[in-house]
Amino acid sequence: MTVRDDRLPWLPQALDCRIVTNNVREALPGLRVESAQLFRHKPGKRALIDYTVFSQLTGRRTHWIGKCRHKGCDHRTRRLHDQLNAYLAENPSQQLAIPKAIASIEALGLWIQQRVDGVDGWSVMTDASLQVARRTGLALAELQAVPITTDKTHAIADELAILDTRLDLVAEEEHASRSQLQSLREALHGVATQLTDRPQQLIHRDFYPDQILLGQQRTWLLDLDLACLGDPALDAGNYLAHLDEYALRRGLSPARIERIAEAFLQGWLPSSPQRQSSDRHAVAVYRVLSLARHISIARQFPERRPYWQAIWHQTEAMLARLTTETAHRCGVHST
Repeated sequence: MTVRDDRLPWLPQALDCRIVTNNVREALPGLRVESAQLFRHKPGKRALIDYTVFSQLTGRRTHWIGKCRHKGCDHRTRRLHDQLNAYLAENPSQQLAIPKAIASIEALGLWIQQRVDGVDGWSVMTDASLQVARRTGLALAELQAVPITTDKTHAIADELAILDTRLDLVAEEEHASRSQLQSLREALHGVATQLTDRPQQLIHRDFYPDQILLGQQRTWLLDLDLACLGDPALDAGNYLAHLDEYALRRGLSPARIERIAEAFLQGWLPSSPQRQSSDRHAVAVYRVLSLARHISIARQFPERRPYWQAIWHQTEAMLARLTTETAHRCGVHST
């Protein structure tokens, strides 16, 4: 069956094994694409394709992942994969692994990377040993420690702009709640002012369990399309907010989530006690900002919509705790 997408006019060609083989033959002789399976498609925006590839040189089969998008071939992310793997080749990590880039096909708006396999990042919710959480935290810390400069940055003003857009969507539909939403917005902007003099490092910018696969020895980090320079605490806070939202829908114990969060932070936090204190606080701020976005996100999905008010209540509870902790910190620092 031919897949038609007017904003991805090259998608049928990207699913044609012969065309893809011909496009990579010069750079990768002896390889033949045997099958192409579309496994994710956001119409008008992007598509993910799983290729089965046979090597005539080794007689073995392997798998590639092709990323096709309407903006054209994503050379920026492909370069980032190359840079990260070059760095890791010279500076071996304890945990971090990045899929290797295979090829770019400009005419098909497509770039291809190796397919990697592992345990789903959401296994962190059922791992009694908490090793998944620690491994995830360490892999993130190692990514953020790579000294790579990108052409994009993400500041707290950008984060608040995204949050405001999300809260505006809720206010448009929930007229009776506009006053409360405005109060929530003001409180969130208030805690965000505490994020001053934060370090700027490479960040993933969309870090949550879907972007993680745990191999036997290494932890694979996926989907680096939004990677940029920013506050490393943003990634950690976003990750924990996704766990909070998931726990609310699944009725999981808050105590259990905090144990997972602490194990994750043990892997992620720097060794400096002073940095640990400031980073913990920054993570808590980003965690509540990220959770607040889920008030709107939950309303987009039928299976999540029943929980949007519970997410709101959880956000307010976290804000109250954060305010108390901030007052305590200020009191300690002033004495």
